[in-house]
Amino acid sequence: MSKKWSKREDEVMIELGLKPTKQSGAGWLEKEDGHGEEIIAQLKSTEGKGITVRRDDVKSLFYNAAVSHKIPVFVIDLMPSYLLVAFSPENYKEIYEWLKEVYANEE
Repeated sequence: MSKKWSKREDEVMIELGLKPTKQSGAGWLEKEDGHGEEIIAQLKSTEGKGITVRRDDVKSLFYNAAVSHKIPVFVIDLMPSYLLVAFSPENYKEIYEWLKEVYANEE
């Protein structure tokens, strides 16, 4: 991964109140691109016309969330204008509280 994308990954995770995972979770202990106390996140970014979300990426995120006892969140970054957060409907209350806390200072 280039420094540009690694830097962008860190910026997005920090913006979402998450700790970026070094080397995109390449280690055996911390997986995915970012994590918090209750959240684990995978990020897909592009400056192009679109991205591909693969079933294996989602399965991996859900597996790592189950192992770490965290809520899986898929973050889509369509640079520079759109940042989207995808999650399972059954987690909407927890996600709402998390995002409310992250963006509380912007009100």
